[in-house]
Amino acid sequence: MNSKSLIILVLLAILSFFYLETFGRRGSPSWEPLNWQDSDGWSDESKYGKLYDTQAMEFLKGEIVAIEELNPYSGMRTGIHLIIKTADDQVSVQLGPSWYILNQGLKFEVGENIEITGSRIPLVDKHVVVAKEIWKDDGHLQLRDELGIPYWCSKCAPNRDNIKK
Repeated sequence: MNSKSLIILVLLAILSFFYLETFGRRGSPSWEPLNWQDSDGWSDESKYGKLYDTQAMEFLKGEIVAIEELNPYSGMRTGIHLIIKTADDQVSVQLGPSWYILNQGLKFEVGENIEITGSRIPLVDKHVVVAKEIWKDDGHLQLRDELGIPYWCSKCAPNRDNIKK
């Protein structure tokens, strides 16, 4: 094998490696977000999403006592749910779909103190707070815009554009 053939072979191997790294894992380029899935019940137009009320906003400050994955309604994808102990009460706080929350780079741990702005909604037989924003010592996570439209829902984006401010 001559040096020219060896160089071509090495270049093909490198290109193959980069192709597999870029497209092989998820079928889409690695620089794109994870397969931004259909929200499966988490969009602003779903039964659950329509409960979010920008007129019923609350500010909570407390300690995380539990972190769970749950389905608010049958047929919805799982979501991340926190139980927060405030000065007065324990509050259930729903963040959003697991696939989105777990890919935001902000990790939550039991025992951490956090601050949350969200909308208190009736859900089945209790009230929960659906988070709009979360603050903690090492970061801030904004989950919904001022209209209550979730950032994980790419098909909801036109709703932002159609609402006059």
